[in-house]
Amino acid sequence: MPSPTPQSLLIGQQAEAKVFAALAGLPAPWQVFQTVEWRRLVSDGERVGEADAVVFHPQHGLVVLEVKSGAVEVRDGLWYYASGNAMKQSPFSQARRNRYALLDKLSRRLGSGALESLTVTHAAWFPDVVWQGILPGAEVPSRAFLLDRSNLADSEPALLRLLHEAGPQPQAWTQSQQRAVKELLAPDCRCLVPLAGKVDAALGVMHSATQDQMTVLRMLRAQPRLLVEGGAGSGKTLLACTLARDHAALGKSVLLTCFNIALAQSLAASLADVPGITVMAFHALAKTQALAAGRWPLAWPTRCRPSRRPWGAFSAKSLPNSCCRRLNMA
Repeated sequence: MPSPTPQSLLIGQQAEAKVFAALAGLPAPWQVFQTVEWRRLVSDGERVGEADAVVFHPQHGLVVLEVKSGAVEVRDGLWYYASGNAMKQSPFSQARRNRYALLDKLSRRLGSGALESLTVTHAAWFPDVVWQGILPGAEVPSRAFLLDRSNLADSEPALLRLLHEAGPQPQAWTQSQQRAVKELLAPDCRCLVPLAGKVDAALGVMHSATQDQMTVLRMLRAQPRLLVEGGAGSGKTLLACTLARDHAALGKSVLLTCFNIALAQSLAASLADVPGITVMAFHALAKTQALAAGRWPLAWPTRCRPSRRPWGAFSAKSLPNSCCRRLNMA
């Protein structure tokens, strides 16, 4: 079967646009779903298809439409395009296939017996021609199931007649059934990024070294002593952790210390998987060194709150001096 040409595809799109424009004029509570794609998994693999349009009325039923553009011809029960090429299958066969594929999906949502009393049918629409003559074969039960150019100006009477013939005593669709149709044919989906993902992304940005940080890091690797100054959030802690990992990877014993106890605990947790690194808050380090030097316990001030002056003198002088003495002895 020849592949569709760009011109034939354009003609098909124009025909569908005529039908969509006609259906757009339907009043509420009509609902129109354009170009409904579907996929099914069966025992021998995957099946895919596309309904040109699905029209739904909660009081009358649902109709699946196949739209065919340009002139058509039926010879010996076979359908042909105006070009003379044979159709793979008739428009009514295509509409029927799409109908039962969508019915299968609706049944899975509502239950196998939920649709038995509801009107669901299919039809074909030829928006470029006015159909004249006999009906094209046994797959068209009446003229109501074949729409043409004459139905474009006012499509509602034709659709009501079609649905009435398919279901003379229609049963109204319940709210849950109406929701199932909407969710199947035109779902509303909103996928949000979880907070954990945002946090991970933020941490990734925070832990990505800038060019200035890389320059400082290269200097740290080459200098035995270096003072790095920077405001909050400038990356000093990141540089310290990176350098600690580098030295530990070389087999060195690394001590990483900071003044803030909470920060020390956080650093210890993040570097727990790296052997050779010891993380301690400064005062814990000073106490450890004082104990090792036999200079503990020291004379603690009676009121050791940080806001009190005795605590300031103790933390600023006594502990650091004891730590320095221990280091000088090493």
